[in-house]
Amino acid sequence: MRAGVIAVAMAVALGGAASVLAGGQMRGMGRLNGTVVDQSGAPVPDVEVKAIMDSGEEIAGRCDEEGNWIVGGIGRGEWSLEFTKAGFTTAHVRALVKKEEMRSDPISVTLRKQD
Repeated sequence: MRAGVIAVAMAVALGGAASVLAGGQMRGMGRLNGTVVDQSGAPVPDVEVKAIMDSGEEIAGRCDEEGNWIVGGIGRGEWSLEFTKAGFTTAHVRALVKKEEMRSDPISVTLRKQD
């Protein structure tokens, strides 16, 4: 998993669906994407992905069967990414979206199985 703040940007869609905030309003044109794997490197499907802006605005979706995720509709600012699935420890990543026209490098997240 990448640590620290990641400079990113562009449009958001999770699991192929358009990302819309509560109230039906698009946030921006930024985009974050990547994969979720377990400790062995195997893809983890159906992980809930939430992008939460410091203001509290939230965009949510799920990983596909290969552990791939895309979050679109991201506006400029600091975002917290949260990756949750039953049986695994929740992972958190921070992202700083500086420009809405750019794409992020893929963000790889490792979920650890709970003991």
